[in-house]
Amino acid sequence: MLQMLAEKDRRAADAATLACRALLEGLSTLSVKVAVAHLYEGMKVVGGGGRVKVECLQLAGLLARRAPSTMGPCLPEAIPLVIECLHDSNAKVRSAVIRDP
Repeated sequence: MLQMLAEKDRRAADAATLACRALLEGLSTLSVKVAVAHLYEGMKVVGGGGRVKVECLQLAGLLARRAPSTMGPCLPEAIPLVIECLHDSNAKVRSAVIRDP
């Protein structure tokens, strides 16, 4: 589904966003580590107008609010990726890092 976030058809990308959110909202807290690994990969994506990075940052924030004790051990891996997004050339990506959705 994360690959669909970069889809050029806006409706398809929006549908993928909604599907990802629904999936993560219903995800067991025990499965967070598996899901977050895919979000980290999305934070490394180049191109696509930054949409994949923005959505992955927001989805990681959603998981952090839903399962803070499970996300805590994932932070050492997440922080360098978030810092990289903070220094991204795309203003939307940079604002997604500091914005609290």
